[in-house]
Amino acid sequence: GKNFIGRADDMDIQILGDNKISRRNHAIIVYDPKKRSFVLLPGDAVGIAYLNDEAVYTPMPLSPYDVIELGKSKFLFIPFCGEHFEWEDVEKE
Repeated sequence: GKNFIGRADDMDIQILGDNKISRRNHAIIVYDPKKRSFVLLPGDAVGIAYLNDEAVYTPMPLSPYDVIELGKSKFLFIPFCGEHFEWEDVEKE
């Protein structure tokens, strides 16, 4: 699903210590369970997200070890699910 990135407490991915990162929705990482793939989307905040030094203005596919830059911070993308593995959602009865 969608994982919203920002500094605020209610963000799915909260990044502290870099005030250049927007409080809410600086960027979004989406996992598509049907395709078992990840995409980086621009957020609706003022800040720009970069993927491997390219500005993200439209959805861009994420690959293992891609570099995501937000504010003054850089992050290495390491997926924990994908083509060969995925956690199954187990519904409680």
